Amino acid sequence: MVISIIYILPFRSSLTFNGIILAIVTFEAFIKTDSASAIRASVALALTIIISGLIILHINRLKQNLINESIRDPMTNAFNRRQLGSHLSSCLAQKQRNDIDSGILMLDIDHFKKINDTFGHSTGDMVLKRVTQLLFKHIRETDLLFRVGGEEFLLLMHNIDSHKAKQVAEKIRKIIEKEVIIDNYPITVSIGISMALAHIDDDNWMRHADHALYDAKESGRNQIKMHQPLSNYCPTKA
Repeated sequence: MVISIIYILPFRSSLTFNGIILAIVTFEAFIKTDSASAIRASVALALTIIISGLIILHINRLKQNLINESIRDPMTNAFNRRQLGSHLSSCLAQKQRNDIDSGILMLDIDHFKKINDTFGHSTGDMVLKRVTQLLFKHIRETDLLFRVGGEEFLLLMHNIDSHKAKQVAEKIRKIIEKEVIIDNYPITVSIGISMALAHIDDDNWMRHADHALYDAKESGRNQIKMHQPLSNYCPTKA
């Protein structure tokens, strides 16, 4: 019974029910049997509950690891690109129905190929991890970070206006610029911003952010640019 309860009920609820069962069995055992038999029965039941609980905890941990591996980039722990579409669609639907603003920050590490060529790929991987750690540290709990390319990240910010989105982008740019990731070698990022519009789809929203990022890189890098709807899109990035 106690094993079945552990597998059927949520973990905390199963512990509560099994604790009650253990108390009842222990009480009945001491009333109806001698002390030695009652102690053996109680200990055996307690060990069954503990061992079964440890097994189910291990199984749950393995399940969570598998889920994380399927939705997150293993190097940076950012969400992978496969998870992006549904979140973009949700934000656009809320913009259409309730006029709730959302913003995309498309972020690219400047001259990342040169970092790999100069210091090696292991250092390049370290830069990716450190930049991601800085992003996780300074974004809101409701923001979602995705790795969408080799050195390119997308930050999806729900319920934010364009002015605040610019402030967040500039804060991120300055934090990364000031951080000493490689000694005597500054690491900077370029950021393109695009706000949700009621009449666009996922692909166009991302294309707007990519266009703004291209403008930031073409303008000298280490800066932010906001997408302008009437600007001409050029897909090539340096």
